[in-house]
Amino acid sequence: MFALNLRAPLHLIKALKHMMAKSINPNIINIGSIAGVTGNGSNVGYSSLKAGIIAMSRTLARELCPIRVNCISPGLIDTTFVKFPDGTREGIISNTPIQRIGTPEDVADAVFGIINMKYVTGQNLLVDGGKSLT
Repeated sequence: MFALNLRAPLHLIKALKHMMAKSINPNIINIGSIAGVTGNGSNVGYSSLKAGIIAMSRTLARELCPIRVNCISPGLIDTTFVKFPDGTREGIISNTPIQRIGTPEDVADAVFGIINMKYVTGQNLLVDGGKSLT
């Protein structure tokens, strides 16, 4: 898990930084998780690694300027990998301020949005329907 979630992105970014510095509007967008912000009671390893990618993004934003480095941290996103035990989906929706579960398109919109924010770097954008507010 460590190699996939932290070491690989760091090595890839370091390998590409010189090429990216020459491009127009250079951006790096890492994918974290709400678990890296709020914790996840059932998986301390995953939460810790996602907190690490958020911290890594902020640190790299300082080190690599003018390359912009940001992080997107999704909450629960409805994909084929997410399984809802009977009756839990409705409870999750009712406990989410936006009153729905996120979609892959919601995450894609956040990525494209932050690419276009040319004066934003070192930030972690939560895409969680307001769940982190509860």
